[in-house]
Amino acid sequence: MKEVVDACNAHTTRMAELVVEAGADFVILSDDYGGKQGPLMSIKHFEEFFLPGLASAAQAAKRKGAYVMKHSDGNITSLLPFFIEAGIEGFHPSDPSAGMDIAEVKREFGDRLAIFGGIDTGDPLSNWPVEKLVSEVRPIRRELAPGGGWAISSSNTVHSSVKPENYHALVMATRTYGNYGYLDHAISKEFASSIGKISIKYL
Repeated sequence: MKEVVDACNAHTTRMAELVVEAGADFVILSDDYGGKQGPLMSIKHFEEFFLPGLASAAQAAKRKGAYVMKHSDGNITSLLPFFIEAGIEGFHPSDPSAGMDIAEVKREFGDRLAIFGGIDTGDPLSNWPVEKLVSEVRPIRRELAPGGGWAISSSNTVHSSVKPENYHALVMATRTYGNYGYLDHAISKEFASSIGKISIKYL
């Protein structure tokens, strides 16, 4: 088991170095460590089998001058201190479908991790009307934007169930209501009127 893990870790560490050498400013280390009930392994096994490799890849990228971000689905709140220990600088997505509260994650870890996420690719991006989605984007910006250290994004890969107009609404609502000088106020009527409206050529 450890031989397989070590081989994977060596491969990931070298990939991290190569992408930075090729010009990347940041590296995202993926692989999911959790499910809806919590981590997929005990803390003891995470420390023994996975933490050393995570640290190896993160430190290799940082030595080359890149920032390092970690993605994991599931409720992995208990692993976040270990991510920080490993040298991770950003975390995505605080999985809402697994019960993680992104606002709580920012309050507890936001002085040590940049937080990415906030909008669920489940019902909000896949099924909600545009107006309801915008009503989700605005309050979450009010709660998470102050002080910086957070970037709004989908909670996971933008999959085929996501409505194009909803994704467009997420982007345009962020541009419209996300300016720090006018937080939660439309920066222009033109931006506000364009939310969720996509030309047929893009569909």
